[in-house]
Amino acid sequence: MTGHDQTDRWGRELGYITFNQTGLGTVLIAEGLAHARYDDLDGYDRHPRQDAYRYIDVVTPNLCE
Repeated sequence: MTGHDQTDRWGRELGYITFNQTGLGTVLIAEGLAHARYDDLDGYDRHPRQDAYRYIDVVTPNLCE
């Protein structure tokens, strides 16, 4: 997903929210406020950032549990 939003196989628009070159998904997972999910390990299409998200999720205590 570079340069424009894309859609998944169900027609949902996909994109990233970034501020100062930092992605919101990365921040939420690193703060323990979100889980890395909905990628090819969960039966969906491969997510371009899934390796980074999954790594951060494994090494970060999650506050949502």
